[in-house]
Amino acid sequence: MRRRSPEHPSSRRSHVATSYVRVFTPSLVNDFRVGFNRYRLDYVPINFAPGAGLGNELGVPNSNVTPREQNLPIFSPATYLGVGQTRSLPLYRRRTRFRSSIT
Repeated sequence: MRRRSPEHPSSRRSHVATSYVRVFTPSLVNDFRVGFNRYRLDYVPINFAPGAGLGNELGVPNSNVTPREQNLPIFSPATYLGVGQTRSLPLYRRRTRFRSSIT
């Protein structure tokens, strides 16, 4: 089940690893290892509405620059508690890694 909220992010992971060991002599061993992993993690606000531009509608210029930035911007006057989205959301993380070692 995929839920799209800060409490339940949408995520997808892929992992593969393999190794190969070759014994040439009792004192000479070759070990080759390779690995691959990829993950995608999406945190979006609970009431996310693409294209809403709430900050721009409230008169804060350039607060919603991309379609992914559609929430109320954080307002925090000096010495007062801030108002607005509690996290820097939406948050989209993507990472792909390849690892290898020869010993």
